[in-house]
Amino acid sequence: MKLRVAHHQRLPYPGQVSIERVFETVRAHLPTDVEVDVHVAPAPSKGIVPRLRAILAARRVDADVHHVTGDTTYQALLLPKRRTIVTLHDCEFLDRKGPVRRFLFRLFWLQLPVLRASVVTAVSPATADDVRRWLWIAPRDLRVVPNPLPDGLGGDSSPASKSYVLLVGTWPNKRLDVSAEALAGLGVGARVVGRLSPEQRAAFERRGVPVVDGSVDGDVLSDAYSEASLLLFPSSREGFGLPVIEAQALGCPVVCSDRPPLPWVAGDGAALTADPDDIGAVREAVRRVLGNSELRARLVAAGRANVKRFDPDVVAGLYSSLYAEVAERARRDRPDVAASRA
Repeated sequence: MKLRVAHHQRLPYPGQVSIERVFETVRAHLPTDVEVDVHVAPAPSKGIVPRLRAILAARRVDADVHHVTGDTTYQALLLPKRRTIVTLHDCEFLDRKGPVRRFLFRLFWLQLPVLRASVVTAVSPATADDVRRWLWIAPRDLRVVPNPLPDGLGGDSSPASKSYVLLVGTWPNKRLDVSAEALAGLGVGARVVGRLSPEQRAAFERRGVPVVDGSVDGDVLSDAYSEASLLLFPSSREGFGLPVIEAQALGCPVVCSDRPPLPWVAGDGAALTADPDDIGAVREAVRRVLGNSELRARLVAAGRANVKRFDPDVVAGLYSSLYAEVAERARRDRPDVAASRA
């Protein structure tokens, strides 16, 4: 008999597709005895009424296992605790809130959903550490399940047409100000995946760094990695850092922050890391990669080896085992319900 799993997902804003790409890949690699139905929230997560609608919509879904895949974690509030999994991608947003809003978000986005889940997954050890720091959670209920390398990454890096440094994301934690200053004087332009604010664009212009921006996806995103001299990702805070392994899979060298979890994601010897608060260190790492073909070749080879840790079949297998465990735990705890569903 097939195990029926419900994936509860947000309704994303335009260009907001990272979580959706992760679980689209997971679903494509689950074994055939796991049947997943995707339930998208009826409205974007903004305001009280749309969020209440999302909670009620999730409550109406029938499944053996419910999995709230991220962001709209509050959808777990009315789901059956024994059969619910919640995935947490990061806690970084709490650091950007004032005291009152931090308390409310911590309560309704994190603590109450965690208490309503049988198991919580974190996408990296660093995110799991943040969960333990911010929340009360029993040790057995928290598991690390990394993000998979997304399907659909086509193409490969080639020696020709290395005309820019690639930057992914425009949120404050992506530290575009650091990237703009680090690239000044290196004779290379920047391509940004995402829309720059006027202030961010001005930071590049003041330092004489040519920059182009725009949201991209699919084959265009693959081309952006393949045509880049390197990925520069000096983020101050990440839950996982998917651009790092996307770049590595396409043979693009990586310079990234030394803040967890990025060194763990990037792998030993597969990226140059630097303190994102040290502009000189970031610039030197970029300069070394741009000017040393032997170093670039070593990073590319180590990066390709590293991404095997995040093979979609491996990650989907972890989720499949987790779904079976939660379903079995629910049957043991409520044999009367299991019998009625058989």
